[in-house]
Amino acid sequence: MKPIKFPDLILDKQDKTSRYYPDYHWIECRNSIEKRNMPFNCFLLKRKNGYDYYMPIEQPYEICRRHNYPEEHLGNYITLNSENECKALVNLVPENVVMPTFDFISSISPDKWLKIYCEIIKAHPNKIEYLANYHFCVLPDEKYKDEKIFKQYYMICYPFIGMEFKDGMLQYIDGIWIHGNFYRKANYNNSIGNILMFNKQYHTPEYSTWVGIYPIIKVKHNSNQ
Repeated sequence: MKPIKFPDLILDKQDKTSRYYPDYHWIECRNSIEKRNMPFNCFLLKRKNGYDYYMPIEQPYEICRRHNYPEEHLGNYITLNSENECKALVNLVPENVVMPTFDFISSISPDKWLKIYCEIIKAHPNKIEYLANYHFCVLPDEKYKDEKIFKQYYMICYPFIGMEFKDGMLQYIDGIWIHGNFYRKANYNNSIGNILMFNKQYHTPEYSTWVGIYPIIKVKHNSNQ
């Protein structure tokens, strides 16, 4: 576990010139800015190309939409914490912060997630109930942007549930019951990560207000560690 302070979002490059509804720009919610005054507890997810990739236990950013001309269109849109906000953050996070993608998360084995779970519980025993429902939005990599399956489904990773020992190995089972419904794992491209597919036909962004948005922060690897 490592305390890491997440940097400010890049919010000054958005178009605020149009007067036509519903044009808007993204802002960071006030409570999100206040929370980021303190470091977030993060776990090491992966080491790759000289960087350590850390994911926070708590969500570091919350964004919402503000009209370009609020004097003409009063009020802000409510923060949904859905795929829309996750996609928006891709263009708002600084260079050393990235969003979880399908290929990156698919490369994390259940053994690794189990070790992460034990590490978090050892450091924060009060997080047991919280981790039972720990899940986050996953976005398709650029190479998948035209694939039908990635347009049809939301992808949500539940890293700490649905594990079993099979043939002497820790694996994720093919499907999981969540909220009274059965969801299948994304077996696209032989994925390992416990990424579940939610059909957009039945799960609108407004429905998925419970989706976690957990950016990953890149830290230059220290060879002395």
